[in-house]
Amino acid sequence: MDSGCWALAMGMANEMQCRQRIKALPDGIVSRYFVILKSIYEGITWARKYPLIPPPGSHLSEIINSWNDRYRDKYRLFQDFGRRIAPLTEELNPKPQTVLLRCVDNRWQPCGYFEKSETIIAPLPKPVVAARRIEAGPTLLKPQPVLQVQVQASTVSGDQNNVDDSEKTAKKILKTAASIETTARELHTTSAKLVPAIEKLTEALEKYGQREEDLQTAIEKLTAAVAEATLAEHQRPH
Repeated sequence: MDSGCWALAMGMANEMQCRQRIKALPDGIVSRYFVILKSIYEGITWARKYPLIPPPGSHLSEIINSWNDRYRDKYRLFQDFGRRIAPLTEELNPKPQTVLLRCVDNRWQPCGYFEKSETIIAPLPKPVVAARRIEAGPTLLKPQPVLQVQVQASTVSGDQNNVDDSEKTAKKILKTAASIETTARELHTTSAKLVPAIEKLTEALEKYGQREEDLQTAIEKLTAAVAEATLAEHQRPH
């Protein structure tokens, strides 16, 4: 039952209300939770509650219920069965914090709010570039055709100066429009070149995150093994 109490301690020590992943918690915090939970477990008369074989997870749900009766911080226990997640304790008001566990090979493990439920991983830095791939086609603006400005000479005789001014203005407009079209084409070409670079950067960030996740998983497993070995050593009769 030690793995169940330890998994509960890990889940309760983590700040679930922030929907963050379980991180490397100080051993002192988890150990304090573990000692209290273990004392609650040892104080329950199990034979009276479950004269026959108790349902799976009933020990942990009874521990959580006893905790909620004694302490101000309230928790609700859920179990991850792989394809579904089921509550093991009743809903409370106000809404309690959530503890999510799973049982693997008769050993309990804390899950918390994992993005991947297979491993215990540490929070990663948020990448500046979004992980979603960017498609160049629908998002980049295509260059628009330049509006053709037609200049009609004035039919009013004796006003040649006005005609000359209109022609000069029209030429300036056409020149400006042509410059805008050229700039738009250059921007479109530059944007199209940026998309592959962004995709490569995103792939590099994903690979970096996976390597960091694997390293943190190994650290968490080693920490848990050391904690269990230390606990077993302290509980060994002298």
